[in-house]
Amino acid sequence: MSPDASDDSPPAERPVRIKDIATQLGLSVSAVSYALRNSPEVSQETRERVQAAAKAMGYVPSPAMGALAEYRRAQRSSQGEGFATLAYVHPYDPENWRGLGNRRALLAGLQQRAKELGYQLEVFAAGQSPESMQACSSMLYHRGIQGVFLAPHLYGSEAGLELTLEWEHFAAISVLNEQPSRATHLVMPSWIRNRELLLERLEARGIQRVGVYTTSNVSAWTGNIAHSFYPHRNAEGAELRSIPPLVTERYDREAFEAWFDLWSPELIVTNLETLPDWLAERGISVPGDVAVVYLDTVQHGERSGLDVQPGRVARTAVNLMNDLLRNQNLGQPEHPYRLMVPGTWQWGESWPEA
Repeated sequence: MSPDASDDSPPAERPVRIKDIATQLGLSVSAVSYALRNSPEVSQETRERVQAAAKAMGYVPSPAMGALAEYRRAQRSSQGEGFATLAYVHPYDPENWRGLGNRRALLAGLQQRAKELGYQLEVFAAGQSPESMQACSSMLYHRGIQGVFLAPHLYGSEAGLELTLEWEHFAAISVLNEQPSRATHLVMPSWIRNRELLLERLEARGIQRVGVYTTSNVSAWTGNIAHSFYPHRNAEGAELRSIPPLVTERYDREAFEAWFDLWSPELIVTNLETLPDWLAERGISVPGDVAVVYLDTVQHGERSGLDVQPGRVARTAVNLMNDLLRNQNLGQPEHPYRLMVPGTWQWGESWPEA
């Protein structure tokens, strides 16, 4: 090669490395690596910041490193089916295990995200007795399955026995609601933020007479949101004319009608699908005479209220599980993760947008 040819060649441009992004942002290399993989080990704000910087700096993931990661996963999978299989464990009978609304959306989200990360998700029935739970735990262990998601479960119900496995063998995450013993990691809706979303909409529309009607199970699941409006002060510190909440063990029409007649709310917060029908049978229209908003619109179609984002809860849970398994963090955690996913607001026919 002639000297002239060598002199005319432009210098090769070095590709952007993770270390370069870390230096630019003042973060550790591991934090940047987690953020680029959408890991829950770092905050959503950090993930967005890192991903934006990576795009601006022209970062391109290394195909060689990606191939190496896939090779390692394949090697682990070939040594036993369990590493590539995740379990969704529920206590329900065969006819009802899928559930409605958020449970179906949650399961679909878990399956989709697991597939994206190279896992398969299988469903296991643990039953509602200590013996059946022990049998399920043994089956998971002998199949080498380490990653376990515990289905949402109303622990205060008649069939409310807590799901119990031999925790030392598993990385376990409860999804959508928490076990009373706090024996697992947890990914669930952020009811603090969801309450704020609801209050923002009520105050913006000038709603003052707010009544909450729900069951004790739902109230506990939502962080006792039923008591969040009584008494309640707005942003200026003025106390709204709030109404004592009605919380019953089961939905009780007679109790509801007595409460409604006594307090005459402008708006009712609930999770009872048939509430507008109860009101209509008494000649009360929704939303003409009273507005109704729902604590979980996933189960209530086009009605107004909170979308608790079960799909986002599912993706967050699978991302966390991926990290737990990669680092072999098995057993009952001393300091369990508590990841809260904020919901969004949905306008609908039961309280239309102004």
